[in-house]
Amino acid sequence: MFLEAAQSLAVRVLAEAPENRAEYLFQVALGRMPSAREKERLRSYLDSQQSIFAKDPESPAKLMPFHPDGVDKTEAAAWAGASRVVLNLDEFITRE
Repeated sequence: MFLEAAQSLAVRVLAEAPENRAEYLFQVALGRMPSAREKERLRSYLDSQQSIFAKDPESPAKLMPFHPDGVDKTEAAAWAGASRVVLNLDEFITRE
């Protein structure tokens, strides 16, 4: 279920936020802006995922079988992974 939610969230982020995607992801999922450290870590995660996917052209389709028009499949898969990370934060899962 979380993978499908992450895929849908990634599609939304990619389609609705041509810029400042990290901020948009946090705003939609957590209702707040990311800290500078969170943005830095998310950017690092996205870069590492894109490097991994670039080495195995088949792998992006396994994580993200569909992607918005005009978006590279590697980038879409990296954002699906980033969305999954944010959706798995305690802050998203637990209401206090």
